[in-house]
Amino acid sequence: MRILHLILPCLICLSGCAQKNQEFTNLDSVSYNIEVDFMDADEHNQKDIMLGYNDLLHDVQIDSNSNNLKLIMSGKKAINKVKFDEISSKIANYLKNHRGQNKIAIEYHLYSKKLFQGSF
Repeated sequence: MRILHLILPCLICLSGCAQKNQEFTNLDSVSYNIEVDFMDADEHNQKDIMLGYNDLLHDVQIDSNSNNLKLIMSGKKAINKVKFDEISSKIANYLKNHRGQNKIAIEYHLYSKKLFQGSF
């Protein structure tokens, strides 16, 4: 009886370890493939702007291929000119390192209609 008390915990431990090893080998090889995708500067800036203004904006597009940087904001709701100027100046200040000394053209669209535009 004493031997059974000593052997039983060892058997339980071994069966648990065997079950862990069996679960590990049942993983598909696809689960080992981890793809890392790096964002370029425009994508990174778009994500940051959306994080800051997610309640106001539906989408942000940045066009840095032209001579001047252009940002198009698609809004969820109508805003006034004061709010547009406030948001645009904050975004232009955030993108200062990206745009250098050039100004940034910013547009605010609502339902595919341009409400405001400015150069900051």
